[in-house]
Amino acid sequence: MIKIITAFVLGTLLFAGCNDLSTEAQANMTWKQFKKSPTAKCIRKRESRNKPWVVSSNGMWHGLYQFYTPTWQKMGGTKFAPVASQATRKQQHKIAFKTWKRVGWSPWYHATNPCY
Repeated sequence: MIKIITAFVLGTLLFAGCNDLSTEAQANMTWKQFKKSPTAKCIRKRESRNKPWVVSSNGMWHGLYQFYTPTWQKMGGTKFAPVASQATRKQQHKIAFKTWKRVGWSPWYHATNPCY
């Protein structure tokens, strides 16, 4: 019984990070849990086909999560690279997590809409 409850809680925490997450659960989530969440995976697949070096055809959107350059800059991404597509996967996950913690999934509304 304890194992089932533990698995359920972990499953809920990882999945809950994809939709309506309580403030407490959101505060306790790590960037590693965030990157494993179904919605974060879905975003990466839809935005960049999980390729960290991808740049949009107009040059405005970069990396795994297709960061808008001003957002990348505002969230501190430039400590890693000038644009997301020049940063490592880990660095992009960390900035995406920081963005999500601050504003939720709203920057990826069109990508997440069918994800949850």
